[in-house]
Amino acid sequence: MTALLEDKNGFMVRQLYERIILYDKKTNIRGLTLENTQDIPLRIGDFIKLEFLNISDNNLKKVPLSIILLFNLKIMKATCNPFGFPFELSFLVNLTYLELNWCNIIDIPPEIANLKNLIVIYLKHNFISYLPVEMNNMRLRAIHLYSNKLMNVPSCVKDMKQLQFLDIRKNEVYTIEDYKGRVRIMYK
Repeated sequence: MTALLEDKNGFMVRQLYERIILYDKKTNIRGLTLENTQDIPLRIGDFIKLEFLNISDNNLKKVPLSIILLFNLKIMKATCNPFGFPFELSFLVNLTYLELNWCNIIDIPPEIANLKNLIVIYLKHNFISYLPVEMNNMRLRAIHLYSNKLMNVPSCVKDMKQLQFLDIRKNEVYTIEDYKGRVRIMYK
C-alpha cells in the first residue's frame, strides 16, 4: 500500500504505509491519499490534524470507527468504494466538501444533517431515490446527484436557503418546481 502525504507547507511525499504508522504525533500531516488498499488503517483517527483525505478507488467495504476522530477534516474524497454512505461520516462536522460517487449508496442517513459546514456534496452514480428531510437546514450550496434513482426534485431542496446548484441529470425527473431562479437545476 502506498500513501501520499502532504505536510503543512503543501510538500507531497510518497511513502510506504508502514512508515506512516510510525509517524510522530507532532507531525503536521494535513493531507493523506491512500492508494491500493482494501482497508483504511484502524488508526486513521490518530491523524488529528488531517484536513484532506482521499480514499478513492480502493474498493473499500467499510471505514473504521476511528475516522470520527478526524475533527479537522474539511475535504474528503471517497469515490469508487462500495460501502454505501458510512454512518461514521456524520461525525465529521467540519467537512465542507464530500465526494461519494460510485459508492452503492441507496439511503442517506438523516444524521447527514450533523454536517452543518458541508457546502458541496457529490453523490453521482449511486442508487439514491430521495434525500432525507433533515437535510433542509444544511448550508449546502451544491448537490450533485447525477445518475441516481430520483423521480422528482427532493422536497428538502425547497427549504435549503443557501443552495445554488442541483444536478439531477440522468434520473427519472421530468418536471421541476419553480425555484424562482434561486437554484440552478440541471435535470435533462
